[in-house]
Amino acid sequence: MPGDAQPSATTTDPGLPRGRHHLNPADVRRSQRDRLLAATVAQVAADGYARTTVADLIRVAGISRRTFYELFTDKEDCFLAAFDENSAAVTGAVTAALTGVHGREARVRASFATLCQELAARPEFTEILLITAAEAGPRARRRRNRMYQVGVDLIQDLVHRGTAPDADPPPSESAARAIVGATEALLVQHVSTRGVARLPELVPTLTEVAAALLLSPVTSPPD
Repeated sequence: MPGDAQPSATTTDPGLPRGRHHLNPADVRRSQRDRLLAATVAQVAADGYARTTVADLIRVAGISRRTFYELFTDKEDCFLAAFDENSAAVTGAVTAALTGVHGREARVRASFATLCQELAARPEFTEILLITAAEAGPRARRRRNRMYQVGVDLIQDLVHRGTAPDADPPPSESAARAIVGATEALLVQHVSTRGVARLPELVPTLTEVAAALLLSPVTSPPD
């Protein structure tokens, strides 16, 4: 990569035994990759995507430059992997939280409660999701849009799935997108004024906004 020295063959990864050891190579690689992903989230949240370098990531993760390039093509590749891993964990937790929960309002509340808890537990990723991803290039923006699409699908499908067969039909995609957009705006405002740790306080507001939009159909403008 421009501005980066060639990978060094002599750097030793701290945190792993020096010399001969009996660790499974796959476990070693997994540990190195996990440390790199965690370092990427921490460094990008602290300094922004543009200012973060591969040198920063290998320093924070405590691995060699050679190991970095064995695992990832470049900084963007590593960043996207970190984003994907965290977004999958968040959306997976929200989906799992709906198991056994019935009724539209209860499922909406459970979704937002879990979302806010997960984001509060991942403050650096939350910073990236709400702010930094938009600055990290088109691939990162597509990743964020993909995560938001999962939210649209959850609202349309999972929230409705727990209701009775004769209940109201699932919300339109337009209504679901309006809920996701309102949720993003409220998350950004809350984080900027009260901090990530207090995101669970936002659950009642998010639930109220979603309920209002679910009861008021949103139609697409005519072509």
